Amino acid sequence: MKKSAILAIALCAGCAGERSAARTQAGASILDAGGDAAIGSAEVSVPAIEVVARNVERVAPGMREIARLDPAPGRTGNLVADAGADTCVRAAFAASRKVRVRFVDARDAGRGEAAEGVTGTVPPEGPACVVRGDAMHLVVEAAEPARVRAVVVAAP
Repeated sequence: MKKSAILAIALCAGCAGERSAARTQAGASILDAGGDAAIGSAEVSVPAIEVVARNVERVAPGMREIARLDPAPGRTGNLVADAGADTCVRAAFAASRKVRVRFVDARDAGRGEAAEGVTGTVPPEGPACVVRGDAMHLVVEAAEPARVRAVVVAAP
């Protein structure tokens, strides 16, 4: 009974969107299907990007927003290209299915711990940092098509 109540609440929090597909670097498909689209029985609605932004504000106070990814691509461009100093980032995400979200640098080396689930913060325990001049990319991987929204914050 508890699971059905949680699922009902999650389904009521969705919003509509258009369908468009993107490919991750690993080849898994990310589908922008909107909160109302049902891809399968395990899918849940994705909260609005504003809700995701409020979640990241709660876990990363004092950091400034640098990107709203709606839908989040499989891999972003360099999120810290204009940084004039060493930079630390965090992101909150929400997805219609279980995804794995992580940050990588210019050499595709992982920065901070990855997070898995339908919602979360990456890295889970604190920011991922790079030195000035390096790159930082957010990578979203999914075994099945999923709608993903993310908000990225940085300091300084």
